[in-house]
Amino acid sequence: MLRKLTNAIFFWKEVAKVDGNIFCIYSNKEMSLENLSIDHFIPWSFVTHDQLWNLIPTTRSVNSSKGNNFPSLPEYLDPFVEIQHKAFKVFLENNQNNKKLLYDYTTIFKKDLEGIARLNSEEFGDILKENIHPLYQIGENMGFSTDWTL
Repeated sequence: MLRKLTNAIFFWKEVAKVDGNIFCIYSNKEMSLENLSIDHFIPWSFVTHDQLWNLIPTTRSVNSSKGNNFPSLPEYLDPFVEIQHKAFKVFLENNQNNKKLLYDYTTIFKKDLEGIARLNSEEFGDILKENIHPLYQIGENMGFSTDWTL
């Protein structure tokens, strides 16, 4: 089944327009908007949703390499949290007409957008991590690889 990640592509391109360069958390390489691919940090085959809190920009080749694997938490969780926090703030501050795209975040943060915006980077990260860690354990119990690295 082909999924359209139009909203996620729009989101990350808007973040890049405001914030400048976007770097892949896996390769640390700068990405061009033309080579932008959207990765499900926690694989779609596990979560079966396209919510923005789980989506990050990467290159097509890295996305293909990662496939349905969970990335290594020690290696990639902090960079994931950082890019998510930065993108949320940048988009909310600069895209009021499209802020409805950010409602995906309210499902795991259990706060409205303004409440999420008031979180500092550590609080934002703690909540995201509290939601990701159990998903990793379940994924590992189900046989998913949970230690992918580039």
